[in-house]
Amino acid sequence: MGFLILLALVALLPMNDVAGQDPCTVVRPGDCVPKSEWRNEIIPCVNHAEILQALTPIFFALPQTMAELGFGEVLTDIDELNGAGNIRFKGPTSIPSGGVAAPHWTRPGLVFKLIYTVIVGGEEIRFAFTSSQFDSLTPGDTLQGAILSLQAGMGTFPMYHPGTVAEALPSLAQDFAALLASFEAGGSRETLTLADGGMELGDSWSIVVRPTIEYKPTLGTNKIHILRYCGFRIALCFNFD
Repeated sequence: MGFLILLALVALLPMNDVAGQDPCTVVRPGDCVPKSEWRNEIIPCVNHAEILQALTPIFFALPQTMAELGFGEVLTDIDELNGAGNIRFKGPTSIPSGGVAAPHWTRPGLVFKLIYTVIVGGEEIRFAFTSSQFDSLTPGDTLQGAILSLQAGMGTFPMYHPGTVAEALPSLAQDFAALLASFEAGGSRETLTLADGGMELGDSWSIVVRPTIEYKPTLGTNKIHILRYCGFRIALCFNFD
């Protein structure tokens, strides 16, 4: 079974956008502004400085994990975005930087994920899991099939990522088993209902679908996603297909 690993950043300051585009608002992690308080339409964006500031603490909080997942050059590859100005969450499309495409960065559009939140060294870290069954989800769909599609990958996860499990995910197996049991017991969580791009599934788990900015290193199939919601959030993601 192949594993596609993604690191997701899930994303208020008015700033000028790149030439020829309307001004956008640079968002930061934790910038949650209820729609009822919006005075004008908010066009959210991120830039090199905000991505670097948000990713750096996680990079150093999880040295084994970052090395094992192949993200050792991400803090260097972020420099490609220095000439990109403020980057809007739209897509699918490339990211122009200094008149050329930033080779490690794209915008794939909306992405569905199962998010698992843990605390490591005082840092709140989000891991995300997905499969092809998540790609076709829409509000009102039954979630159990998509969640079950992750079961085999979760079962072999410690074999492929022992350093990550030891450093950040020691309770993953039992917490995922509890999530599966909650679906077997039935209830409202069986049906996908999205409020502001997400749905809570209880302790530590949620479903998220948000516009995305994607990083892909030179080697391997691992990726980094920046997802726009409540500012932005960073999540290390795994695709079990």
